Formats: sequence, C-alpha cells, structure tokens
Amino acid sequence: MEFADYAAFTANDFLADDFFVDGVLHPTAQTALFWEGFADRYPAQKNNLAQAAGLIRGYRRQDAFAAPALEAALWQRIAAEVGPAAARRPPAAPVSVLFTPLSL
Repeated sequence: MEFADYAAFTANDFLADDFFVDGVLHPTAQTALFWEGFADRYPAQKNNLAQAAGLIRGYRRQDAFAAPALEAALWQRIAAEVGPAAARRPPAAPVSVLFTPLSL
C-alpha cells in the first residue's frame, strides 16, 4: 500500500479498509510504522484515523450486549468473515510507545 492510496479517505473509508482494520486489531511493527508515517505525511488525516481506530477498538472491547440473540448473530457474522479462532483472538499488545496503534 502507498500513503497516497489513503490521502482522501474519510473515517468510513478507513473502517471499510481491511489493511487498516487489521492494523488496528492486530498491529505489527510494519503496520504501526506505516500508519505513523501516513499520519506524519498527511496530518489532516489524523482525526479520521483516530475516529476510525477508536470505533474499531470500542466495538472490539464491547462485552455487554442488550440482547443475547444480537450477540450470537454478531459472532456468527464475524466467524463467517474471519474464521472462529480469529474472531475471538484478543487484541495484540501495542508495538510502539509513540504510536499505540493509531492513538492519535
């Protein structure tokens, strides 16, 4: 991926981008460096990055559901998309002190 590919993204575009979502949920040194570099190169995008990452992390941490049927349906959709083991995998530890994956 190139920085320019993301230059005009909105927060919703980031939420729909697999590379971004994976970088937030399962950060590596490589993805953290990519998004740090992107934020440095396109500082106007920091708000969109932070908003999208915050939504992803917020939903990922949600562990209380008002309706058990909704929770079951959500986990079925996640498992169908990424597989059952990945759906329940805990988030990875941050790889950068400066850039706790996309905490801008």
